[in-house]
This record gives sequence, C-alpha cells and structure tokens, in this order.
Amino acid sequence: MLKSTLPWIKEIDTLKYQNANLHQLMKETNAFIHQIADGNFNTELSEGLKDSAIGETLDQLKNNLLHTREEASQRNWINVGQAEFAEILRNKTSLSFEQVTDRILSYLVKYVGALQGAIFLVSDTLEDEEPSLEMISCYAYARKKFLQQKVGIGEGLTGQCFQEKAPIYITDLPEGFATIQSGLGDSSPRAVYLSPLMINEQVFGVIELATLKDFEPHQRDFIQKLSESIAASIKGVQDSEKTVKLLEESQEKANQLLAQEEEMRQNNEELIATQEEIARRNQEIEEANAEMAGLLTWIDVTMAKIEFLPNGEILNVNANFLKTTGYRKEEVIGRHHRMFVSPSHASSSQYQQFWDDLAAGKPSNGTFQRVDKQDNPIWLNAIYNPIKDRNGKVVKVIKLATDITTERENLASGEGLMAGVNATMATIEFLPNGEILKANENFLQLMQYDLSEIQGQHHRMFVDPEEANSEAYANFWTGLASGESSTGVFYRRTSEGRKVILNAIYSPIRDASGKVVKVMKLATDITDERENLASGEGLMAGVNATMATIEFLPNGE
Repeated sequence: MLKSTLPWIKEIDTLKYQNANLHQLMKETNAFIHQIADGNFNTELSEGLKDSAIGETLDQLKNNLLHTREEASQRNWINVGQAEFAEILRNKTSLSFEQVTDRILSYLVKYVGALQGAIFLVSDTLEDEEPSLEMISCYAYARKKFLQQKVGIGEGLTGQCFQEKAPIYITDLPEGFATIQSGLGDSSPRAVYLSPLMINEQVFGVIELATLKDFEPHQRDFIQKLSESIAASIKGVQDSEKTVKLLEESQEKANQLLAQEEEMRQNNEELIATQEEIARRNQEIEEANAEMAGLLTWIDVTMAKIEFLPNGEILNVNANFLKTTGYRKEEVIGRHHRMFVSPSHASSSQYQQFWDDLAAGKPSNGTFQRVDKQDNPIWLNAIYNPIKDRNGKVVKVIKLATDITTERENLASGEGLMAGVNATMATIEFLPNGEILKANENFLQLMQYDLSEIQGQHHRMFVDPEEANSEAYANFWTGLASGESSTGVFYRRTSEGRKVILNAIYSPIRDASGKVVKVMKLATDITDERENLASGEGLMAGVNATMATIEFLPNGE
C-alpha cells in the first residue's frame, strides 16, 4: 500500500513546489506592473522573471509604453512649439519686417536647442542680374560668418537647399564651416539643418540652423513643418510692406497724374485689397477679444478680483471681492490697498517693499491676511500679477483671490480648545505692540470693563504708572513682539483701581510666514489664593482642564 502511494506523494510535492514558484512569479509580476503603472520605466525584471515567457512579455510591454510616452512627449513638444510660434505670429502686426524675422529666428533657435541660425531670402535684383540669397537675419553667428551675407543660387549648402527645394541635414561638416563662440572658447558645430522656405512649391528663402549636438528626428520634422508657417509669415510681412510702399507711390502718382483714369483704377484696386486685409485682421482681433471676454467673465463669476495702479491705488473691483470684504464699490475706488490691512502692517517696511516689488514687475502669490470693512481678519489665497505694456512698463496690478478664512480659522484657532479655555479662564488678545483687540467675558468681569472701553487701548491701562513707564515693561512687549512667550504672576489694576493678582500666560501667535500677528493672554485670578502663587495651581487647574501639557528638563528629558 505504501509503495503505491509514493508516486502520488512525489507528484503532490512537485505540484506544491510549482505552485510556490508560480505564486512568487505572480508576486514579482504584480510588483513590476505596479512600477510600470507608476511611470517608473527604469525598473528591471527580477531574476525570476528574466528568463520566463511572461518576463519577455512584460519587458516588451515596458518598452512599448516607454516608446509611447516618448512619442507623446515629442508630439506635445511639437504642439507646444507650434502654439507658441502661432502666438508670436499673432502679435506681429505692429512689428517691422526686421523685427519679425529676428523674433522668428530667435524663438526657433532657442526652442530646438540650436546655437546658431540664419534666414536667407531671395534678394530683389535687376533683370540683367543673377538672383542671390541674402542673409536678412542671424542669431549668434561669429563675425566671420557675417562677411558672407550673400549666397548664389546653388552655391554651398544654402544655395543647394534653395535649388533642390528640400531640407539638408549634415553632421559631417567641412572644416571652418562656422564657429560657435562661448566663454569657454570657440567650437565648430556638430550638425547643421537647412530647410527651404516655400509657398505653393515656390521657394523664396532658406532657414539654416547649427548646433553642437545632433538634431533629433522629431526636431527636424518640427523645423520642416514650421518652415511653412515661417514662409507664410515672412511673405505676409513682405507683401504688407510692399503694399504700404505701393500705396505711398500710388498716392504720389495720383497727385501728379490725377487725369490718368487707368492709374486711378489700379490705385483703387490696391486700396480694396488693403481694406480686405484690414477687415480680415479686424475679424481676428474681434475673435481674440471675444475669447478674452469669455475668460474674464469666468474669472468674475468664480473669483474675487481687484485692480490697482502700480502705487496701490484701486482702479476696479468685482462683486465677489466686494462680498468678501463687505464694501460697496464707491467706497473703495480711488483708495489705496492699505485699507485692507492693519495700520501697523500698512506702515511697515515689508508692506512698502511688497508694493515696490509689484511696481517692478515681480508677481506675488500665497496666503495673505487682510481685514474687511468691520476690521475683521480675513484670509485670502491670492496672486498679485503685474500687467505690463508693450514697452515692459508695469501699468497696473491685478489680484485674483479666493476666501479661505473659514478653513484657515478652523485650522489655526482650535475652536474646541478655545471654547474650554473661555469657559474657565480670562482671555484677552493684543496686537504685537500691546493694542487690545478683544477679551472674553471672564476677563471683562474680572477687570470691571466693557469691551468698548478697552478695545483699541493699550495694555498699560491695566498696570501702575510706574511699571508702565519702566524699561522692564518696554522689554516685556519687545520680547512678545519678537515671539518670546511670558508666564508668571502679574499684578494688575481694575477699572476701579482695585489690585488683582493674575497667574497668566502671554503667548505670541504667528501667521503662516512666521510673523507674530497677535499676542494671546490666558489668566486666572489668584488674588484670594496667595498661598498658591509659587505653584500656580489656579492657572494650571484651568490649563489642565482644557489643554494637553508636558514638562521637560532643559536637556529635553
């Protein structure tokens, strides 16, 4: 019986071993797939997967995904480049021909990572002269290259590209072709790419780019496709300048040859063509304005917006901002931004530097504490964006903001803790200079004041005149304003002059940037418990009832 069962036992052991191996293989497969799903294409197959069929499949999958990502990145690079170039061409209306070609070349050289570039166009020649290519724009060429500003048709790489109407890409450049200069010395380019500028199979120029590294295939494809747009743009500017020149000439001839009807007819035709071009451009401008209007409408609906002059004077404000701050529009227009900040902050050097930076064109974003119409603190997540004119001068500052006061207060204030503190202790809040912000009912009853009698006053109203004028008292508030807390037993005076003894904590409160924005005092009345002054039991009873406390030796134990 035992002999007959041994093969089955061995087979079961074999299956267990295979199952364990399969489990490990699936575990390693799952880990590898997770790495690929997280975008980690540098992960390698485990030793267990390398020689397996599924390992080969996974490695092929990784390579396919990596190839797909690279292709997507290249397509995105091409699309972004075409969009940016389209934006350059869209803003070319006010530029001269030279400015347009320089801007086109500068953009293309930088975007494809080249170090040199030039644009050649067919020069205007007389009937008995051979046409040639003239360099009309260049970027970062050495002075030697400038010596040859004209190239004959079919001459050199430039002339050959023009004649064959096809791109030329060469990595084995002839000696002395060009020199790329830098602070580290002079270097010869590794590769040069030339692309014809064609419209409807008619070549009228060549663009030439040189680099110290190879041009990738997608870069060459981008340059070739962009050459068509460059050709159309340059040709459009040329035609526009020619049109303007023709208009000037026709006007001069009209004054001289007013009687010649045929000449006038030609002038009228040219004027009609110009008007059509102007109408087309006006249509483009109207479409762009409509798009911008839609964006501005969306911003007005979703965000608080306010506009300033560079000096901080308010120009305009939308309904969301007015709702956030509690003002009416006529109450803010023409006033300064400082109306939304505390007086101490408005007079600080940091606040002046804030507006100096904006006027210099430096944007600012982050979380800002402001005050509303009732001087209540509000928190705004905002960006201040300087707007420049064509000359680069800042003409206004636009602020876009969202109100995060509720979230900020819920995070920073600790509403549950303060409810317990206010129920058991006397609390009062000050600005860092000692000006009283608010106090709870326990404090007001203890000191025999109404809130309106102390709000806006200085803390010195609670101390004896000798102490208020002392150096120690001045140092006390200097320390709090710099972030140093203070605890102990303090002697104070009520509104009737009665002396009270308080066991108290003065705790500086900081904002998100670490700046002390106010000081909170927590206190208990121990006037009738002088025997407990040394231990501070009155204060600690209130603290321990509402707060988590821990004590340390100076070494942290």
